[in-house]
Amino acid sequence: MLSMLGWVRLLQQGRGPRSPLSAHGLAVLQQDMTGQVQRLGDLVDLSQIVTGTLPCDRRHVDLLTILEDALGTAVPAAARIDLVTEVAACPVLGDERRLRQVVATPEGRREQPGGVLAGAA
Repeated sequence: MLSMLGWVRLLQQGRGPRSPLSAHGLAVLQQDMTGQVQRLGDLVDLSQIVTGTLPCDRRHVDLLTILEDALGTAVPAAARIDLVTEVAACPVLGDERRLRQVVATPEGRREQPGGVLAGAA
């Protein structure tokens, strides 16, 4: 998968066809393969969670900063469907990279208009 993604990037840098159709095709391939690589990584993480071997770098983390970073991209979309996006300070002990991964991956977390997208008290 990574080798195919590497070839797509090489072709996009001008080492291959340059028609608008091929450029669009390469962009679609890159987007799809990047998503597949991420999903494979998520499956590896899930396997490690199930077997109890997921490495965690537990440190004091400001969850507010993580949520604000994620909401920075989500707030405009949330405002369009009337979701509440208020966040309060929340220091936690956890793995910052994993927390960012959870907050940035909204699949399956759909809210109704007027619902809460993210919040901490």
